[in-house]
Amino acid sequence: MRSSSLKNHTVLNLAIRSGSVYAQVLSVDTKGRQEVLESEVQHVFFEDIKSSKKYTDKITATVESVVTTIVERLRQDRGVDVEYVAVYYSSPWFTSDLKKFDVTPDEGHALFTKDTMKDVLLESSRELKEEYKDNEELKPIEQHISNINLNGYDLVHPYGKEYRTGMITILTTWVSQAFQEKLIDSLRTILQHKRILHFSFPYSLIATVDYDTDTRFCILDVHGEITDVIFMKDDIVESIQSIPVGTNHLLTAMNQKTFTSHKEKKDFLTMMNKKYIDLQTAETHQNTCEAEVLRWYESLMNIPYFKMTQDYIILAEQPFQYLFEECLSREKSMRSHRQIGDGIEEEYILQQTALFWKKYTKLHPEHLHRLQK
Repeated sequence: MRSSSLKNHTVLNLAIRSGSVYAQVLSVDTKGRQEVLESEVQHVFFEDIKSSKKYTDKITATVESVVTTIVERLRQDRGVDVEYVAVYYSSPWFTSDLKKFDVTPDEGHALFTKDTMKDVLLESSRELKEEYKDNEELKPIEQHISNINLNGYDLVHPYGKEYRTGMITILTTWVSQAFQEKLIDSLRTILQHKRILHFSFPYSLIATVDYDTDTRFCILDVHGEITDVIFMKDDIVESIQSIPVGTNHLLTAMNQKTFTSHKEKKDFLTMMNKKYIDLQTAETHQNTCEAEVLRWYESLMNIPYFKMTQDYIILAEQPFQYLFEECLSREKSMRSHRQIGDGIEEEYILQQTALFWKKYTKLHPEHLHRLQK
């Protein structure tokens, strides 16, 4: 039954970051084995963002360019079309919140079952629909169990446990409804269908990243204009935060302090839009970048959870990753866990979405059937 649920299909994994768009088309066979058919990456560099509408329009145009390019190559070279799309939103395209639900029995004790969990999820869903029925700005896309606490203990396997007190924490993610609708319209025009699933990129990290510490740790996802920070402890998501500092701010500092003429600056920005800077150039401009790196660190230190965190995993452009790591080591003696690649963001983003798709469709094959109807 499982093999029939996972029939051969092609999926476009589309990661929309604050300063870049990543796309990869996978062919997945009945055993879940994946083959990369095509991939495309385009960076978007903003020298100065003054209008949120212009920012949104530029990212949307980049998405259209990336998807059109990769779909045309796929059709011409392989004669196949994309059947499904999985969109992964990074900040600023999503927002998230943790909400607690009290499941303490009215009296005595109770047995925690799957029905208990089902009832909480239904209650959470009802509250979301009621809260956002008139909201034209945000649309919920995810609800996930963050934590189950019974009798004062956090449990990974709660089913079958008797409890007198209970609290379940649900992580909910929303996206901008206007941005999502514009994105869906563009994808439908290019692909001629609307079989689209929506996720936050932090959720894909939470679902797939392994770590080797039982203390609190954070995942630092540094992209163009923003850094997303995911705090976890004992497999529990404690918080998801973001700060408005990313690798593009380092590039802006290098641009402003290095070049004097308008032409030099424009040529530099053109080069940055095509390909991120190399390691040697980053090292040459280390002093120029230092002020922005310190601003990045100080912004992190304004987050209470970060002050209590010593272990971290970082995802950033390779030329700049060592600057961030050096700062965290120098200022806070933090420990880096480099399991999620060697700072090569382009390769890792594509690997990450492929890994998540494999895991997600194995656990939820019914979602593909629902999209087919």
